[in-house]
Amino acid sequence: MKFGLVASSSFLAFGFWMLITGSALPAIVSEFDISYTDAGILLSLPTFGFIFGAILCMTFVHKTGPFKLLSFALISVSLSLAWISASRVFWMLVLASVIMSVGSGLIETTVGVGVSSVRYKRTGGALNFIHSAYAIGAIVSPFVVALLLTTSDRWWVPFVLASALSMMVFLYSASLKISWAPAIRQSRKTEYGYLIQQPVFWIAIIGVFVYVGYEVAFTSWLSAYVYDVKGITMRLSSIFPALLWAGLFVGRVMSGAFVERLGYAHSLLLLTSLSSISVVAVLFSKSPITLIIAVMISGIGFSGVFPTLQAIMIRSLNSAINEAISIFSIAASLGAAFANYAVGAIGDVFGLGWGIAFVFLLILIELVLAMILMRKGEKQCTT
Repeated sequence: MKFGLVASSSFLAFGFWMLITGSALPAIVSEFDISYTDAGILLSLPTFGFIFGAILCMTFVHKTGPFKLLSFALISVSLSLAWISASRVFWMLVLASVIMSVGSGLIETTVGVGVSSVRYKRTGGALNFIHSAYAIGAIVSPFVVALLLTTSDRWWVPFVLASALSMMVFLYSASLKISWAPAIRQSRKTEYGYLIQQPVFWIAIIGVFVYVGYEVAFTSWLSAYVYDVKGITMRLSSIFPALLWAGLFVGRVMSGAFVERLGYAHSLLLLTSLSSISVVAVLFSKSPITLIIAVMISGIGFSGVFPTLQAIMIRSLNSAINEAISIFSIAASLGAAFANYAVGAIGDVFGLGWGIAFVFLLILIELVLAMILMRKGEKQCTT
């Protein structure tokens, strides 16, 4: 219970600060006078900081335990968010964002390791519940940005609030004393050799690369898309990521219950099918009301994919779980970097509408992977 409170609070703050850049992207583009390709760099380069954070977890978690690393990650994020808010040169903004992402990578990875070490009976339900806290932060964040973004030169103010929120969660996590007993480990060579031989592990890695790619790209570019392509005002467009994450929150609350009953592979197939239909509706929506509904349904479709993939991987492995979770986070980061940059580059050449169409293509790939898991059999994915 103590770990669940710390993890959920961390993910709530995580969701809050991760949505700010995407929500304020039109203002940042205007204030720094950058192209879509430059914006894609801003959104994608921090991914390599995220990867470094996952590698740090993989290297040190056996010595420190996930709980101390989680507290360290929170304080580092708080300081780097303050640096972001003080940046007035584009490449300083990028550098500060990369450093912030190191802490974000540590948070996501250590929480996954913590869940595996606590050994909840309902792994999928626990992960979906914790990730629903991320959705709450992500819902609130765009509304805060819209409230504060009266002019483009105020783009930095929400980052100050995010820094303060992260500091509060750090103080909360540091006040709790949670014991941790390190597991008996085999050699690295043995553990990686074991992972390489597991088909479900590879499906989960490819699946999270694709999923985080389309989820992060869609979230990050949504405000710019509805502003530039659909003609919605800057302040109103900044709220659209909150609508997406409102759907994600509802979906994760529901999926926390139904993934255990319906089965992990069946749940993935259902969610990706819903995602593909709703994103098509976003692309072809003519009215703001239809667009809002399609965005929220897209969030429901996105909702349970990440935690369900992670649960499939954890439940299918007998050892090397810490390494697997770290690699899982690295794959997620690479997917986010790839898709964010791809959408920006496609948007510069063909228009942002085609960039979002690329998101739809990634969803179709995820749908195929869900079908492969179905054919491999539910027993292999959940036992």
